[in-house]
Amino acid sequence: MVRAKIKVVSRNGGRVLLNPTEIPGLTLRNGDPIVIRNEEGNIVAGIVEVSDAIEKGVIEVDGITAENLAKLDGDEVDFDRPARVVDVETIVFDVIRHVDTRILQDSAGKGRLKSALMGRVITRTQMLSPLEGIWLRPRPGKISPDADIIRITPSTKIGVVPRAGEAETILLIDRSGSMAESKDSSGRPVYLPSKMEVVKKAVKEFINKKMAAGIIERMCLIGFDDEATVLLPLTEFRKDLRERLYQAVDQLHPRGDTDIAKAIRTAVDIFEQYGKRDKIWAVILLTDGEKTVGGDPIEAARYAASKKVIIYTVFTGWKDDAMKTLREIARITHGIDHYATDPNMLDQLYKDFGEKFELPVLSSKED
Repeated sequence: MVRAKIKVVSRNGGRVLLNPTEIPGLTLRNGDPIVIRNEEGNIVAGIVEVSDAIEKGVIEVDGITAENLAKLDGDEVDFDRPARVVDVETIVFDVIRHVDTRILQDSAGKGRLKSALMGRVITRTQMLSPLEGIWLRPRPGKISPDADIIRITPSTKIGVVPRAGEAETILLIDRSGSMAESKDSSGRPVYLPSKMEVVKKAVKEFINKKMAAGIIERMCLIGFDDEATVLLPLTEFRKDLRERLYQAVDQLHPRGDTDIAKAIRTAVDIFEQYGKRDKIWAVILLTDGEKTVGGDPIEAARYAASKKVIIYTVFTGWKDDAMKTLREIARITHGIDHYATDPNMLDQLYKDFGEKFELPVLSSKED
């Protein structure tokens, strides 16, 4: 590690030109990963690009934001060249500046963001702006603590967590007759006293976590069997709403058949009529089985995707075909599918949903 005063020669877009003559004792070569640190810790990471065409003796470091540049110019900083760059399998970014996050629900917007992030080399705490108006910072929980410098590759799965108040969410909960069951396909008592009661407990935990996180602006609760019933309309997510949500959850009682397509279309139509179009529209669909009546859930998912509604699916059943259907619903709508094999996992899934709201940006491998 070498300590020296940094001098900014000029800035070109998202890149910064530095004069290496101001860094005695450090030889920078083309392609070197580099971390620049000041007293605040890791400030920026980048890949050195030697550019004779710009000016002899000037290097170009990709990945320094204008805000970080202002902090660094004229400072005494440390230059470090790590032994290796760690390629990450999964990375989640927090949105830290105002942005219309719905752009990330559009295929073109997702494509632009993926292209802008591919190959980027960043530190664990670095703020970056891959697209105009979008300011992101990595969420450390998804990154190895040993990785000072990380690189995003074409196979990296990328998620974006909106700022507080960016999302409107509909909880779409199966209340069909099979939710009264407590045993799995082999007859083992798993969900005690029943799937429905375990789900109610988990949903209340989810509500508590969401109240603390403040990510959701408004919430709606729908129970469905062969009909879809709005138990709580899309309502501002305030602390005094907790008891109303609990009361709505307690109205869920197992009965009837399962029409997943009708449930999805009901949720989408609520967003279309009452949703705010500058917010993320998300559905969390929890069901224990495949449809027994009604239309095609896959077609309903395509309808949801056409309206930019994301569906997260949570499967608590046993049939492979039903699990595959929910996985396809999540894929079509750019959501995430989850499989809860026991009540503890179900409870943990809802806690996870409560602590964060991830808007997935699929890796190029999955396109």
